[in-house]
Amino acid sequence: MESIEPLALIISALVGGATAALKDGAEKAIKDAYAHLKRLILNRYGKTGDVTRAVEQLEAKPESTGRQTVVQEELAATDAPRDTEVLRAAQALLEMVSPGSSPSLTVTASDHSIAIGGSVGGDVTNIHGDGNIVGDHNVSRVKK
Repeated sequence: MESIEPLALIISALVGGATAALKDGAEKAIKDAYAHLKRLILNRYGKTGDVTRAVEQLEAKPESTGRQTVVQEELAATDAPRDTEVLRAAQALLEMVSPGSSPSLTVTASDHSIAIGGSVGGDVTNIHGDGNIVGDHNVSRVKK
Protein backbone atom coordinates (compact mmCIF):
# COMPACT_ATOMS: atom_id res chain seq x y z
CA MET A 1 0.00 0.00 0.00
CA GLU A 2 1.16 3.55 -0.58
CA SER A 3 0.20 6.93 0.76
CA ILE A 4 -1.66 9.45 -1.36
CA GLU A 5 -2.52 13.06 -0.71
CA PRO A 6 -6.21 13.95 -0.37
CA LEU A 7 -6.51 15.91 -3.62
CA ALA A 8 -4.74 13.17 -5.60
CA LEU A 9 -7.09 10.62 -4.03
CA ILE A 10 -10.13 12.57 -5.24
CA ILE A 11 -8.74 13.08 -8.76
CA SER A 12 -7.72 9.41 -9.04
CA ALA A 13 -11.18 8.32 -7.94
CA LEU A 14 -12.92 10.68 -10.39
CA VAL A 15 -10.72 9.53 -13.28
CA GLY A 16 -11.04 5.84 -12.41
CA GLY A 17 -14.74 6.15 -11.74
CA ALA A 18 -15.49 8.06 -14.93
CA THR A 19 -13.42 5.64 -16.99
CA ALA A 20 -15.06 2.56 -15.46
CA ALA A 21 -18.60 3.93 -15.25
CA LEU A 22 -18.67 4.96 -18.90
CA LYS A 23 -17.74 1.50 -20.18
CA ASP A 24 -20.46 -0.79 -21.47
CA GLY A 25 -21.30 -3.38 -18.85
CA ALA A 26 -19.84 -1.39 -15.94
CA GLU A 27 -20.90 -2.74 -12.57
CA LYS A 28 -23.84 -0.93 -11.00
CA ALA A 29 -21.87 -0.54 -7.75
CA ILE A 30 -19.12 1.38 -9.56
CA LYS A 31 -21.65 3.57 -11.40
CA ASP A 32 -23.43 4.28 -8.11
CA ALA A 33 -20.19 5.04 -6.23
CA TYR A 34 -19.03 7.37 -9.01
CA ALA A 35 -22.40 9.13 -9.10
CA HIS A 36 -22.29 9.52 -5.30
CA LEU A 37 -18.79 11.07 -5.31
CA LYS A 38 -19.65 13.36 -8.20
CA ARG A 39 -22.91 14.43 -6.53
CA LEU A 40 -21.10 15.19 -3.24
CA ILE A 41 -18.50 17.32 -5.00
CA LEU A 42 -20.97 19.20 -7.20
CA ASN A 43 -23.53 19.80 -4.44
CA ARG A 44 -20.91 21.10 -2.00
CA TYR A 45 -18.35 22.80 -4.25
CA GLY A 46 -19.92 23.21 -7.68
CA LYS A 47 -22.06 26.26 -6.94
CA THR A 48 -19.80 28.65 -8.89
CA GLY A 49 -19.86 26.59 -12.06
CA ASP A 50 -16.08 26.25 -12.45
CA VAL A 51 -15.97 23.00 -10.48
CA THR A 52 -19.05 21.70 -12.29
CA ARG A 53 -17.63 22.49 -15.74
CA ALA A 54 -14.25 20.97 -14.83
CA VAL A 55 -15.80 17.73 -13.52
CA GLU A 56 -18.14 17.42 -16.52
CA GLN A 57 -15.26 17.97 -18.96
CA LEU A 58 -13.16 15.39 -17.11
CA GLU A 59 -16.04 12.93 -17.29
CA ALA A 60 -16.19 13.34 -21.07
CA LYS A 61 -12.44 12.67 -21.47
CA PRO A 62 -11.03 11.22 -18.22
CA GLU A 63 -7.68 10.21 -19.74
CA SER A 64 -6.85 13.87 -20.53
CA THR A 65 -4.10 15.12 -18.21
CA GLY A 66 -5.12 18.69 -19.07
CA ARG A 67 -8.64 18.10 -17.83
CA GLN A 68 -7.33 16.31 -14.74
CA THR A 69 -5.17 19.34 -13.99
CA VAL A 70 -8.13 21.71 -14.32
CA VAL A 71 -10.23 19.62 -11.89
CA GLN A 72 -7.30 19.50 -9.49
CA GLU A 73 -6.91 23.28 -9.68
CA GLU A 74 -10.62 23.91 -9.14
CA LEU A 75 -10.94 21.46 -6.24
CA ALA A 76 -7.77 22.77 -4.59
CA ALA A 77 -9.55 26.11 -4.21
CA THR A 78 -12.34 24.41 -2.21
CA ASP A 79 -12.55 22.47 1.04
CA ALA A 80 -12.97 19.16 -0.84
CA PRO A 81 -9.46 17.92 0.10
CA ARG A 82 -10.45 18.35 3.78
CA ASP A 83 -14.00 17.00 3.46
CA THR A 84 -14.04 13.61 5.19
CA GLU A 85 -17.21 12.49 3.41
CA VAL A 86 -15.76 13.31 -0.02
CA LEU A 87 -12.48 11.57 0.89
CA ARG A 88 -14.27 8.45 2.12
CA ALA A 89 -16.40 8.32 -1.03
CA ALA A 90 -13.29 8.78 -3.18
CA GLN A 91 -11.45 6.03 -1.33
CA ALA A 92 -14.40 3.64 -1.63
CA LEU A 93 -14.70 4.28 -5.38
CA LEU A 94 -10.96 3.91 -5.93
CA GLU A 95 -11.00 0.58 -4.11
CA MET A 96 -13.76 -0.61 -6.49
CA VAL A 97 -12.06 0.44 -9.71
CA SER A 98 -8.52 -0.55 -8.64
CA PRO A 99 -8.84 -3.32 -6.06
CA GLY A 100 -5.64 -3.92 -4.15
CA SER A 101 -3.86 -0.88 -5.57
CA SER A 102 -5.60 1.89 -3.68
CA PRO A 103 -4.17 3.14 -0.43
CA SER A 104 -5.66 2.21 2.89
CA LEU A 105 -6.43 5.48 4.63
CA THR A 106 -7.96 6.67 7.83
CA VAL A 107 -9.13 10.25 7.41
CA THR A 108 -9.79 12.65 10.26
CA ALA A 109 -10.49 16.32 9.72
CA SER A 110 -11.22 19.35 11.85
CA ASP A 111 -11.63 23.04 11.07
CA HIS A 112 -7.88 23.61 10.87
CA SER A 113 -6.26 20.30 10.08
CA ILE A 114 -6.54 16.95 8.44
CA ALA A 115 -4.87 13.72 9.46
CA ILE A 116 -4.50 10.81 7.11
CA GLY A 117 -3.07 7.53 8.24
CA GLY A 118 -2.93 3.92 7.27
CA SER A 119 -0.45 1.50 5.82
CA VAL A 120 2.28 3.61 4.34
CA GLY A 121 5.22 2.17 2.46
CA GLY A 122 7.96 3.52 0.25
CA ASP A 123 9.47 6.98 0.37
CA VAL A 124 7.59 9.91 1.86
CA THR A 125 8.27 13.20 0.09
CA ASN A 126 6.86 16.69 -0.27
CA ILE A 127 5.69 17.17 3.29
CA HIS A 128 5.11 20.83 4.02
CA GLY A 129 4.12 22.69 7.17
CA ASP A 130 5.05 22.75 10.82
CA GLY A 131 5.11 19.75 13.13
CA ASN A 132 5.22 16.98 10.52
CA ILE A 133 6.37 13.61 11.79
CA VAL A 134 7.47 10.84 9.47
CA GLY A 135 8.42 7.34 10.58
CA ASP A 136 7.14 4.09 12.02
CA HIS A 137 4.42 4.16 14.68
CA ASN A 138 4.62 7.90 15.29
CA VAL A 139 1.90 9.56 17.30
CA SER A 140 1.71 13.31 17.61
CA ARG A 141 -0.26 15.11 20.26
CA VAL A 142 -0.41 18.89 20.16
CA LYS A 143 -1.40 20.89 23.23
CA LYS A 144 -3.15 24.19 22.67
